[in-house]
Amino acid sequence: TDPNIQIEFCLLLIEEAQKNNDAFYLQKSYISLGTAYRRKGDLENSLKYLFESANIAEKEGLNKSLGEVYGEISNTFLRRNNDVVNAIIYNNKAIKIFKKTGDRQQLGLILLNTGFNYYENNDYDSATSYYEQANNIFREIGLKIGIAYSIGNAALIKFKKGDLLNAEKDLLVAINMLEPLGDAYGKADFLNQLGSVYELQGKTDNAISTFEESLQISKKYDLKEQISDGLLQLSILYEVKRDYKESLNSIKEHFLVRDSISNAATVQKLSDLRTKFEVGQKQT
Repeated sequence: TDPNIQIEFCLLLIEEAQKNNDAFYLQKSYISLGTAYRRKGDLENSLKYLFESANIAEKEGLNKSLGEVYGEISNTFLRRNNDVVNAIIYNNKAIKIFKKTGDRQQLGLILLNTGFNYYENNDYDSATSYYEQANNIFREIGLKIGIAYSIGNAALIKFKKGDLLNAEKDLLVAINMLEPLGDAYGKADFLNQLGSVYELQGKTDNAISTFEESLQISKKYDLKEQISDGLLQLSILYEVKRDYKESLNSIKEHFLVRDSISNAATVQKLSDLRTKFEVGQKQT
């Protein structure tokens, strides 16, 4: 789903929920709005609406929904200058909730995300353990998209460890699984990772075509983080090919997109949002 369309739809739902004083749908609409802004790379608005959703869920005793929003808050913190510490804190809160509620799908998703937190912290053993736990749950309940992400994320560990052939093989499996599911975000991200594998293998032409494929998807759905990452790698690859014009164009566009994602003021505002939420929790 195009995040811009999702945002427009969520704003309409919020307006209706507020008119009808419907806390349940208001909470759900805020979490959807927060995730849509994160996909656009607007982390300030993402956390603003996710914390709003968490406040409503806690106030209304919506434990399952609170676990879900904690997971989304974790995902957003991870994209804020790779804030692994806060990401793990909120994922652990979510894990506790879903173990109590017995929601296997949500537990699997949170375990998967926690594994990625540890991956980002270069703790590959812990990441592998969480991925395996998540994958077992996904296979048990038949959640194909979860299986695809488990395979793709585990492939990134193989990539980091230098097992490029198996990383390539597993990334292709994950990408092919996501194709019929319509997950543009995951496909674009894994294509960028696959491009990096080809780059290290010295397959420059394959790498360029893979990053270009990811860029086409990312621009269609306005996935700024994937756009920025792809452009940066393309600038390097075009320089290798001595196509300096394309290299320069790519790096210029990369900086424009990167600067639109985050800046020092945004980082401070995100910190303030988290502080206000924590203070609010202590006062309730």
